[in-house]
Amino acid sequence: MAATLRLVLHVSLSGIAALALSRSTSLFVSALAPSPTTNCNSNNCLILGLGAVGKEVAQTIAGDFPLVYGTVRNTEATDQTDEDPSILRKIAFEKLCGSSTVPSTCSHVLVTIPPSSMGDNHLNNIYDSIVESLPDQSWIGVLSTTGVYGHHDGKWVDEDSDLLCQEGTNAARYRDYETEWQDRIQGTNHALYIFRCAGIYGPERSALHTLYKKGIPLTTAEAPGRYSTTTGRQPQITNRIHVTDVARAIAGGMKEPRDNYSTTHMFNLADDLPESRGVVMKYAEELLATNNITLPKDTPPTTRKASASSTRRAKRRTQELKRVSNKRMKTLLLKETGLAFPTYKEGLQAILALPNMTCVLPAVKDDR
Repeated sequence: MAATLRLVLHVSLSGIAALALSRSTSLFVSALAPSPTTNCNSNNCLILGLGAVGKEVAQTIAGDFPLVYGTVRNTEATDQTDEDPSILRKIAFEKLCGSSTVPSTCSHVLVTIPPSSMGDNHLNNIYDSIVESLPDQSWIGVLSTTGVYGHHDGKWVDEDSDLLCQEGTNAARYRDYETEWQDRIQGTNHALYIFRCAGIYGPERSALHTLYKKGIPLTTAEAPGRYSTTTGRQPQITNRIHVTDVARAIAGGMKEPRDNYSTTHMFNLADDLPESRGVVMKYAEELLATNNITLPKDTPPTTRKASASSTRRAKRRTQELKRVSNKRMKTLLLKETGLAFPTYKEGLQAILALPNMTCVLPAVKDDR
């Protein structure tokens, strides 16, 4: 995990696209350093999209595979250690299309690249080529979003609940994306794992980051409705999960015993406590104060025009209310260890405790 905190907005409920690296014709594949520990599988793992989630998964499973491959957007995004082929090896992403060199050595493939709003036939061709090149009975994991459930009037949803997302939304694209992957493995002997993720936060994105970027309202009059906890009589409940637990659950899926293949396994990835954004933001503010860290008192409410994506997220928080059950995930994927961060409280506490936190997140230390 990165010890340095970057100042970026808190990821939304269906913020997988913000965490996975976007598709690009300049993608490359890098090989992560193999672990000296014994591996549970004689084959390699390929991660398509080495963004925040991909990196966390790669670190989590490093000791379980002889080699882990991960795609990155460009050569500048890699470490300078790439001169040592035993630590970092690169090949052009497009070479995966029509070539079985890398996929044929991989028993596991994780796809974190989000679906395109315009469709991407070229990328689909690469996906098809990878699936065709995989050894028999391979494991394929795909990241999706709990946004596919849409509005359930604040009730609990599980993996068998109806998908009520509105047409033309990002969630609808993920719903169709899931179907495309299910169709893709038809006629193969591969296992497909679809991970529907709640809002992902971690050392690079959290409520603490949002507070710094937007500031703490000085009075209710200055920022009416900010971090509101209700909409009318309905609580604005949202769901979230720490990136560490996302990676641990995916790793658990890779190790899960399978009696049959050519099957889709669906999992919700969320923590134990759905809560309104307002409550979470208030706790983050109190957490900073408890640690004698306060934002500048003259921090004004933001006057920046909201982006289209942030507007959509705000609208979704008020119109798509649900509580996401994680029972299947905890029973099958994390049955031995449970969640590292059961709620946002433990997660934010761990982020605040990271080294150099106050250096990277400029703040005023209150010595009074």
